[in-house]
Amino acid sequence: MLVTNADPSASSFTNVSLQGAQFTDVNLSQARFTDINLSESKLGNVNLTNVEIVDCDITGMRIDGILVTEMLAAYGETGLNYASRVPRTTLATGPLAMPDFGQVYGHADS
Repeated sequence: MLVTNADPSASSFTNVSLQGAQFTDVNLSQARFTDINLSESKLGNVNLTNVEIVDCDITGMRIDGILVTEMLAAYGETGLNYASRVPRTTLATGPLAMPDFGQVYGHADS
């Protein structure tokens, strides 16, 4: 079935199979996906700005060839929490007198 130039905005699809379907130049902004099976799907040239992935099985999911589980494990190891790496700073003659935040980003200021 070929559907072109359609505008099903604000439609609701329940218990629908789109297995093997191809979507090209489709606007799904502000769409909500719940209980969806996207296994073995491929997303390319997709705008994922401000997309949230919550309570999903990401087994084998890759972004640019990198397993997301490995990315999350690396994130957990480093924490990517720069605040926890701020060195203990003694503040003299004022509430924030001359703290050195250069090490937060991995380099010291000159």
